[in-house]
Amino acid sequence: MLKLVFIFLSILTGLSAIAQKTDSIKHKNGYIYFHEFGKGKPIIMLSGGPGFSAEKELEIATNLSKKYRCIVLEQRGTGRSIPSPFDSTTINIKSYHNDLTKLLHHLKLKEAIFYGHSWGGLLAMSFACVSPEKVKALILIGTSSFNPNDNFWYTLRLNRLTRYGHAEWQMLDSLLTKEKLGKMSFMDSLEKRKLMNFTNIYNINKVDEISFKLSAATLNEKTMDLMLLDLKKTKLDLTSKLPLFTRPIFAICGKQDPLAFVTYELKNLMPKTQISWINACGHYPMYEQEGIFYPKLFEILGKIK
Repeated sequence: MLKLVFIFLSILTGLSAIAQKTDSIKHKNGYIYFHEFGKGKPIIMLSGGPGFSAEKELEIATNLSKKYRCIVLEQRGTGRSIPSPFDSTTINIKSYHNDLTKLLHHLKLKEAIFYGHSWGGLLAMSFACVSPEKVKALILIGTSSFNPNDNFWYTLRLNRLTRYGHAEWQMLDSLLTKEKLGKMSFMDSLEKRKLMNFTNIYNINKVDEISFKLSAATLNEKTMDLMLLDLKKTKLDLTSKLPLFTRPIFAICGKQDPLAFVTYELKNLMPKTQISWINACGHYPMYEQEGIFYPKLFEILGKIK
């Protein structure tokens, strides 16, 4: 048990250890932290959630840093970027947009490529709608919806439920009961994360391996709840604004990703979107099909002038 905890904590501190530079930007409610890797064309990297810490992008940023300058953001309400007060006044889509503007200004960048996985894709698209001149191109990996309405959540839920059998349902019910009673252990938390990943990973033989990699990232559930509440309150819908974005949009998506329908809908809305589909692959192509994912990603980056 102690060994597992030590490994887990070692991964959590890995981002700062490997990054060439770790810095922060002050705002009226606290600090926003970010990490830089490599040199070259700048890429702002946004992790999923909302509420997941930046460690999910560690491996990708390290690999891309051989040719590019990767800036990995600890989004507000994740990692060390905890605002005060920590409530709906500081965790909302507008504050996230302001943070991205401050980040570019701090780095003296007029524009950058925005890379977003899952929720990070929605954040990148929404920023491109309010500040299109700052977004050189969008690279969306298993992106969340540009219109996260009730129908989107219902479809996603149905897609995830199809992956569960009777045994998975029993285990999930048991863990959720423990969580409700406040009796979740560290190992229970890892098991719950693994079970949730079961719906996102195509190859069940890779669930343990990929879950371990993903365990480096912590989820701030308060941030997730606050942001989802804000999206619902503001009725965020980019359907009319996104077509006004004229710069390149690229998408990489696993064909077996429960969110794959979103990439298809994006193509219908934005026909210019260049999609790379990866078969036998779920929500994490960078881990499940890295031999296909990275050549595609480098090919995409090579097209952005």
